[in-house]
Amino acid sequence: MKSFKENNKYGFMDDDNNVVVPPVYDAVPYTIGHRNIIRKGEVCGVVSEKGDNIIDFKYDGIQLLLDGLYAVRKNDSQADWECFVIDESENIIIKNGFKSIYRVGQYIQCFKSASYEFSTYSSSANRYTYKWQKDGSVYDKLGNFVREGKLIDDLDDIILFEQESTIVPYDVREQKVLSEKFEEFHLLTRNRYIVRKSLEDGDWAFGVIDKLEKVIVPFKFKYIKEYGNCFIQCFISATCEKEWKQDLNHRYSYEDLSGEVWFNSDGLMINKGKANYLGKSILAVMSESGKWGVKDNNNIRIVNYIYDKIDYISSNIVIAKDGNIGLLGQNGELILSPSYKKIECVNIQNGKYIEGWNNEVFGCYCHEYTYDTEGCAFTYKGEKWDRLFHKEVSIDKRGFIRKSGEEYFTTEKILILSTNEYSELFSIEKGGIPNSRFEEINQLTDLSYCVKQNGLYGIYRVDEERLIIPCAYSRVIFEGLHLVFLCKDNRWGAKSLVLKSHFMHLLFNADFSPKFIEIKLLNNSERLFSVKTEEKKSDGEIECFYSIADSQGNLLERISALGHFDKHFEWYNSNKILTQLGSKYGFISLSGFFSIPFKYDEIELRKDGCFNVRIDKSWGVMTIDGYEFIPVKYSEKIADNFKDLIVQDSISGGLGILNEHGKECIPTLYEHLQLTDNQNIIFFGYGGCESDCNNFF
Repeated sequence: MKSFKENNKYGFMDDDNNVVVPPVYDAVPYTIGHRNIIRKGEVCGVVSEKGDNIIDFKYDGIQLLLDGLYAVRKNDSQADWECFVIDESENIIIKNGFKSIYRVGQYIQCFKSASYEFSTYSSSANRYTYKWQKDGSVYDKLGNFVREGKLIDDLDDIILFEQESTIVPYDVREQKVLSEKFEEFHLLTRNRYIVRKSLEDGDWAFGVIDKLEKVIVPFKFKYIKEYGNCFIQCFISATCEKEWKQDLNHRYSYEDLSGEVWFNSDGLMINKGKANYLGKSILAVMSESGKWGVKDNNNIRIVNYIYDKIDYISSNIVIAKDGNIGLLGQNGELILSPSYKKIECVNIQNGKYIEGWNNEVFGCYCHEYTYDTEGCAFTYKGEKWDRLFHKEVSIDKRGFIRKSGEEYFTTEKILILSTNEYSELFSIEKGGIPNSRFEEINQLTDLSYCVKQNGLYGIYRVDEERLIIPCAYSRVIFEGLHLVFLCKDNRWGAKSLVLKSHFMHLLFNADFSPKFIEIKLLNNSERLFSVKTEEKKSDGEIECFYSIADSQGNLLERISALGHFDKHFEWYNSNKILTQLGSKYGFISLSGFFSIPFKYDEIELRKDGCFNVRIDKSWGVMTIDGYEFIPVKYSEKIADNFKDLIVQDSISGGLGILNEHGKECIPTLYEHLQLTDNQNIIFFGYGGCESDCNNFF
């Protein structure tokens, strides 16, 4: 559901742009949910996504708090007002007498004194903003009074109040204030807090305490950071600058951090010196010799200090030694010795994953994934861009560990292990996969891999543990389905990846040796191909042309009988296959006849599924059935949205306007035409010239 605007009023429409609620409101949220704060005229209410009133339109301002509670404002006069809290039945939960109300975590902050600013032009339902708020009171979501003061943060059992530029922690369960005041107070884990306090000499110190104010980590440090709720990184030295932020708990910034000391959340010292948090309660620790090992949060060493670098990826420890990398398990058990330059995991899913603003499709078999041994697309980082989840860990020339796609890297899948000399396959169950060592390996499907040996390419099946296509080809292309194109001596053939023993072999079988100059899939059936071939004419000359071949590489006689075509075929359906014959474009049927005449100089698919077509210098629009609903008579290509589009007759030069159906609502008779901004008025004229400075004629 979303909002739309018409005649300066707002309504609701569904995802198919059907109007659900007509435009009768003055301010609505852009995205429509189950509960929507709406302004109608000068008053506000709450309505459902169907437009039913939940809270009547009688308040001057409404703000959602939590759990069906709303802060509402009622103006008594121009100078005075009151705020209170109601539920969706309009029962008063927190009584009036307040000037400003807002939410902090799971609590409701109310102020008895405040000033406000009013925005006449705000598109929001709530046009009031408050400042200079004083005399605060805090309530819970049931409307129970908690404590007076200004609440700045909610840390579960502890809530933080501001008092004279310091932070006062309040224990909600015990209903008492902690004895000390702090300058910073941050949640570490349940019943563990990182705090900063002022010292008597004007300096400051960080430490860790519990709710009973027992010191867990002593106040000897200038800054403390936490990792994963299990490790605490403390710095003996740091510089501090005060920043002018409204957030009292984050008003300081820290730089020049040095002198690391690591503790666990119970205050047990783990390491004094350099360390890196890996994840899941383990820490990479550097020894005095400069070598790295791993400790857990109980200070138990699980990996000895023998590695040059240590990192972490998806529950596995990455180890680097002498310019190579390997893998250890979570508990330090050896998976792969450090003998490789790259370890790759390709995550192939049968299904579509939509990501990003442009609805990119990943992880599926589709034409967008084309693997080509001559080169695939790459991102600016040098990572493969072929719509599969290529996730890898590698080591660069400087000895740094590089990672990509940590979320999808897993040792449960087949891994591709690469050195400078070879690549091979590995699984946890079998170790090294038999017969899988090649110069280069690239995964195509969950079972098939394109491999290179002695400079030539073939296909390896991991379930068969053998080559199913020998390494005899100079180039291989895979288009995301179930076959590969094979190139040898500059000629192309095709072969299915489905084995003869598979019950789907007859359906997907395609098998012919390289004999075509060019080849491409015609449709997703994988049984028809658009090919470029050659034929010796009676005079001895060789003629190259395009035709359609079946799954065994035989040209379809019914297509060949129509002529020798000059361009690859584009499939739209079995009766509409676009191609070029001579200098003209048209459509043929798979049955062997011309379905749309070859009279066009250009045919281009549009976003609406129709086609822009050109004859000589004139453009029009044609449907897939060949109906020219916008005649071929205009001087320029027709825009995707042609409602109220100014067009020009390619012969007379006259200007006119199309309606939403592509018909001329204003005939092409005018020398000058101009629409006003609201497109309700059209200026026309003859003679003269257009003015560059006035955008008129």
